[in-house]
Amino acid sequence: MCSLSKHDTKFTMDGDLVDTRHTFRGFTDSLIFWNMSGHLWHLEFYHDKTMYALNPEWEFPLGTYLWTVYNEPCYGNKPTTVPLSLNSCNETEFNCNNGFCIELDKRCNGQPDCLDKTGTHGDGFTLIHRVKTNCGLIPDEQDCEIIRMGDTYLTEVAPPEAYVTMDTDILSVMELNENSQFVKLQMDIRLTWKDSRLKLINLHKDENLNTLTKEDKLRIWKPRLLFFNSEDKMTTIADDETVITIMKNGSYQIAGMDKLWNEHIYKGSENPIEMAR
Repeated sequence: MCSLSKHDTKFTMDGDLVDTRHTFRGFTDSLIFWNMSGHLWHLEFYHDKTMYALNPEWEFPLGTYLWTVYNEPCYGNKPTTVPLSLNSCNETEFNCNNGFCIELDKRCNGQPDCLDKTGTHGDGFTLIHRVKTNCGLIPDEQDCEIIRMGDTYLTEVAPPEAYVTMDTDILSVMELNENSQFVKLQMDIRLTWKDSRLKLINLHKDENLNTLTKEDKLRIWKPRLLFFNSEDKMTTIADDETVITIMKNGSYQIAGMDKLWNEHIYKGSENPIEMAR
């Protein structure tokens, strides 16, 4: 739910049984219990019983499911169906759709780490509701977002206090003419900079997993070199052969409890961007 919701974000399983099922008691003012007559789970707010949510999952509500929320100010007090996740994952773990937890660093690593296959890019991810299949409702591990920017971000404008470093490796001398003072080189050029306007999501220790997609490469500002002493005034280009990665370097902040999945958010001002071609 949104950050303004009065419902609890943390629960503990209660030993008391309601209609043969365990209840989940919020730390302050909420309760999740099984309603046998209605055959659904009920999320109730103690001090305002007109504000509640229902989920027709038959067994336990652990994992990510669709709940229908009633009289919630977050949604204009109108009945609204939203995905909610009830899990025991800590801040360093990713909450799979089935409620299981894996290390957050395993998210978007190309391996199906979640038993329900929400830990991979693959097409075989499971629905978030066993009654109503709607795979396209919310993105899970398929949405492997790395960069996040505000609406005012300008691709053509350099970041504030931009400082670009360059590393060059000469791979081979392809042609050399001393008389005309001409040399043709094959070089590997790496440019590194930081962009404080960006937020970086769930960075991996393995920098190869922080490689930007073709679409993301077009979204961000990139430095451009001009070789004045070259024959055709050559410049650096960012094409399909260009590789842009994020180097995990700084500390992270944890996303708010209104987020469906755990996220680690890194500052663009602390984590370098490297472009190589």
